[in-house]
Amino acid sequence: SRRESAALQRLQHRAIISYIETGMMVGDEPYILMPYVEGGTLRETSMVGDRARLLFTFTENLGGLDYLHAQQVLHRDLNPSNIIVRQSDQQPLILDFGCAYLLDQHGEHTLTTAYIGSAAYVPPEVFATPTLRHAKQDVYACGVMLYEAAAGHRPDPADYRSLQHVDITLGPFDAVVLDALAPAARRIPTARAFWERLQALH
Repeated sequence: SRRESAALQRLQHRAIISYIETGMMVGDEPYILMPYVEGGTLRETSMVGDRARLLFTFTENLGGLDYLHAQQVLHRDLNPSNIIVRQSDQQPLILDFGCAYLLDQHGEHTLTTAYIGSAAYVPPEVFATPTLRHAKQDVYACGVMLYEAAAGHRPDPADYRSLQHVDITLGPFDAVVLDALAPAARRIPTARAFWERLQALH
């Protein structure tokens, strides 16, 4: 889509899939050309109980997300199927900018009355007010993904089960995940702040 290609054209970061070109195929079907990456998605990659790998993967994800937001781009559909882990070096790469929102191209035509994103990774305030556009939507999604990668299932914010039950060494992750899943007013405000919280756990 034009939105996806516009988002990709401005992004150059090791944790974000690189962009080669866009064009139109026969029949006026648009295409986006990106490099082939051998590996599996985050959903297909087991990290349950692996503290070191979780820290590496999510500090990289959040570094890419911080860069993304600095470029005035919101992803809005972060989920484990949109992160590929490159087999050669385990580098995670953020994919799929089809729902991306370019903050410097805002206007009535960019707003929608339906929420954008994969339901389990969309924060409550976006369900309540689908026209909301803020970086905390991506922060929330990263919190869900971090817990899911650590535990093998998604968290229930209303009945949170500590990651200590998975592995005692993961206990320190709980405070960070809970702050990423908190109501918007109390949520970790930025990808950078989330990254700093994880860095402190190294």
